[in-house]
Amino acid sequence: MARLAQIAVYFWAGVAILTAPASARDLTIVIQRLTDGTEFYMTAPSETIIEAFAASESIVPHKNGYVDFDAFFSGTWDIGDEILSKATTQIGADSASFEAMSFMLHPNDAVLPLETRLDGMIAIGVCNAIEPGALYGMNDLHAYVGYYSSVPSHQTSIDITLPRSSVSRLSVKVFDIAASGYTSTYTITAEPGDTIHLPEPKTAQTSFWFPILGAAVSLAVSMFVAIWTGKPATLARGEPV
Repeated sequence: MARLAQIAVYFWAGVAILTAPASARDLTIVIQRLTDGTEFYMTAPSETIIEAFAASESIVPHKNGYVDFDAFFSGTWDIGDEILSKATTQIGADSASFEAMSFMLHPNDAVLPLETRLDGMIAIGVCNAIEPGALYGMNDLHAYVGYYSSVPSHQTSIDITLPRSSVSRLSVKVFDIAASGYTSTYTITAEPGDTIHLPEPKTAQTSFWFPILGAAVSLAVSMFVAIWTGKPATLARGEPV
């Protein structure tokens, strides 16, 4: 009986492992909302981006089994276009086309930050710490890619729908930068075929309340000073309160 119980424990442990959801792979997105267009930048381990968007490693030039960085000098926007080609993108209620600005790979031990538009522009614009003659496989590298659309998104939502043929479950960290410069940060879990929904920014309401809140605080301080000192507060520099 003890032997049967032990077998049962091993059996159900194996079932639990096989049926447990795969751990999510990390993907970071920076959205820059503009009044005259939209930019977004992505980064993840290179194999994650390739798999998440159901692309093929063959879109990245290789030489003797390693990434051919020399081929990048002729431009890499075609790689970025290919990565997004099986996804669908929408701004507001309408489909929107995004064009790749650039695609770049950086060594895993020299990963660049991606939290702002400037971070994205730097990451897709330079080859960082790639020494002449260095050999890197795709699993040794982080991918960065940037996109632009002429459709503005400063007052509406953005949707990026992953291809169903992708194989990666994603944990997507979003830095959503409004036209005002305010950044919202949030995380989304996405399965193959899911839509990464980036909601309409709420900064218009926030910016409306800031002046009102400031005026209320100023009035409260003035009333407190008047009550405490027995005379109205003055804003003229050099005069006593």
